[in-house]
Amino acid sequence: HPDYNNVLVNYGSLLVQKGDRGMLAFVTEISSKVKMRYGEQHPLYAKALGNIGDFYVAGNDFANALPVYQKIADIQLTLLGDKHKDYLKTLMKIGICQWQLNNTAAAASQFKSAISQYMILVDQLFPSLSESEKAKFWASLRPNIETYIAFTLDKNQTQGYKDIYELQMRTKGLLINSTNRTKAAILDSQDSTLVSLYNAWMVRKATLATYYSSSLEDL
Repeated sequence: HPDYNNVLVNYGSLLVQKGDRGMLAFVTEISSKVKMRYGEQHPLYAKALGNIGDFYVAGNDFANALPVYQKIADIQLTLLGDKHKDYLKTLMKIGICQWQLNNTAAAASQFKSAISQYMILVDQLFPSLSESEKAKFWASLRPNIETYIAFTLDKNQTQGYKDIYELQMRTKGLLINSTNRTKAAILDSQDSTLVSLYNAWMVRKATLATYYSSSLEDL
């Protein structure tokens, strides 16, 4: 049953997060079962592979984790597209592996690619989210920004200093500043046509947010 496969994959993820070093055989077996059931081009298979990659990273085995994450990224790019949060999360993991393996140029490329797409989501998605959704979005974005900054400073990527400065300025006070600025300006205008357009815009932005979370097939 599909629910059982989901439970197994999530259980494997829990065991990896708890640091159980004897779970490689288990998470590998589950990924094989999911692959047999759904094939390689399926989000659950990518998630199952993620447990294997995360297991290697937990043991600082970045050399073995890297090809696993690269395979996951290929699957997610095909199924979800290049702006999906799961794909971007995988790009960040690839960057971390490259960083730890001293593949500095490759790591910088992965980080920049992921962060630039995250910023597109900030511009296009963030304004339409509710307060709680904005908080969750920022909670998922902030660690990635901090990782990119840490990498830039650690590897003395002087050409990236301007990027991380601008990134900090762009995201500074993101939650506070975006909440009421546009809404207050429009509602205070007492322009009924403008208010009506704003409300219609918010509905469409919410719909767009749903699309950004959908697979390419659903789109």
